[in-house]
Amino acid sequence: MKARDTSLDAVKGFAIVLVMLGHCIVKNNMVDAAGDPYVYDIIKAIEMPLFIMISGYLAGLSSKMNSIKEALTVIKKRAVSYLVPFFVWIFLSNLLSGVFTPIKALKDVLFHLDWGLWFLMTLFIFTVLILIADCFPKFWQWAVFLIFAYGLFLLQSRSGNTFLSPHLSIRYMPYYTLGFLVSRYLLPLREKENKLLIKLTEKNVLWCLWGISLVGFVYLIIGFDMVTVHSPLELLAQMTASLLGSFVCFFGIYQLYEYKKKKQPIDNTSKAEFHKTPFLSRVGLYTLEIYVLHFRFVKMLGFYKKGYSLYSLEGVCIVTVSFAVMSVLTWLITFLVKKVPVLNFLLFGKYRPRR
Repeated sequence: MKARDTSLDAVKGFAIVLVMLGHCIVKNNMVDAAGDPYVYDIIKAIEMPLFIMISGYLAGLSSKMNSIKEALTVIKKRAVSYLVPFFVWIFLSNLLSGVFTPIKALKDVLFHLDWGLWFLMTLFIFTVLILIADCFPKFWQWAVFLIFAYGLFLLQSRSGNTFLSPHLSIRYMPYYTLGFLVSRYLLPLREKENKLLIKLTEKNVLWCLWGISLVGFVYLIIGFDMVTVHSPLELLAQMTASLLGSFVCFFGIYQLYEYKKKKQPIDNTSKAEFHKTPFLSRVGLYTLEIYVLHFRFVKMLGFYKKGYSLYSLEGVCIVTVSFAVMSVLTWLITFLVKKVPVLNFLLFGKYRPRR
């Protein structure tokens, strides 16, 4: 069995920590363009684009689809993984709200995905598209199909139809596609010793690109608002900043952990070795569980009523305490749920048989 890529898990862990930190700021009412022009903008620009890019990269590492039938088999499995928790949490959240209106709740979320666990549905949409595109034998056919699908999202958005929130697909599909493109097409070409690609992907070249991307990211963060969109130019600036920032984090963290592995080799072949895996890599193993749970505990201490600024001692303390409480409760609930296979399946879309 091929060992897990703990460096990639570390990138995933970093992404989910950013998501958690962002929710601590948002849900405690500390997003203030005047008072905090940079911190939340940096988090907002990177958190979900990085997550989506990693998902696309992982999808590209899987076996190529040889037929629609094969693609449909994988789509069915992904539907269980993504859509079961998506729909279960809609009804569970509605039930816990005290006013049980499941049909209305379902309709609301399907037409406004960001009212629910939008990442799961949006990721499922991308997965379906990329698996179908992967059935085409030629790269240009793959590209044309995805461009056509992206055009349909644009047309749907312009029409005012919000079913499955096409604006989310418009915003995030490029990162997923790029991640998939790198792992499915570029890495194999490099392994086949394509001379041009080898030169373009030498470590020195990539680190130069990393530095340029970092400078460009900082420039866009300073020059543009990353939270709201007022014009097509601002959307383009935000998406460019997200692309640059995601590459900076993805490549930088991955290389850092690869360097650590060379200094201290990690063997994940036994259960005991799991505890020697770097902490951030372990966090990356539970990103879905953390994603569906963590934000539900941010406001429980009532700090959102205080109105403190992030740039104050009180604000820093509030974010720190909220993050700590949220993390402990998320870990505890995850631990308990995974002890019950039915709950693990319904809430996380995962099933681990008893041993």
